[in-house]
Amino acid sequence: RHQKMRYLRGVFLGCFFAAILLGLPGRAQAEDVTTGLFTKDVPIELNADYLSYDKEKNTYFAKGNVVIVQDKTTLGADSAIVDMSTGVATAAGNVVVTDEGGNTVKSDSLTANMREKTILLAKGRLFFKEEDIRITGSIISKTGKESYYFEDAAYTACDCEEDETPAWEFSAKKVNINVGEFLTGRHATFRIKGVP
Repeated sequence: RHQKMRYLRGVFLGCFFAAILLGLPGRAQAEDVTTGLFTKDVPIELNADYLSYDKEKNTYFAKGNVVIVQDKTTLGADSAIVDMSTGVATAAGNVVVTDEGGNTVKSDSLTANMREKTILLAKGRLFFKEEDIRITGSIISKTGKESYYFEDAAYTACDCEEDETPAWEFSAKKVNINVGEFLTGRHATFRIKGVP
């Protein structure tokens, strides 16, 4: 009986987590915040306390109060490197990406492959303003066009501050998502005021 209840709880949490994440109205907006940052047809403005360009490596280096703006999306960080040859951009230290709708991505570091349209966030925090949805993860990765991987993931739609315990949240140790196809999670938990 206990094993059956645990199985049913896992199925319920998995289905609920899938319904929320796969049916997110802001899913396309979240993609715009990250992959739209480096659209090749729109110019990028890069400002920092220190800027340099290595012509041989075709790489830009920025340090101190880095601000990268493209269209209506802004990225702020302590430092950034954009390798035009490989299409890989990295930002580190107090990374904050904000789009015109007020959606934000915060992380300790961000690595984006502009050609493959993949993203890796360390200690990532996503906030979708219109839906008031918060997703966190020690690792958040966009691994393909419609695939994502999370470690130590948590999801809530509670209106609370970043350091405040939400009224409720779903969490899982590891989550794999292929949008429109599947979501799998390991060690899923539902908490109310931090209590499982």
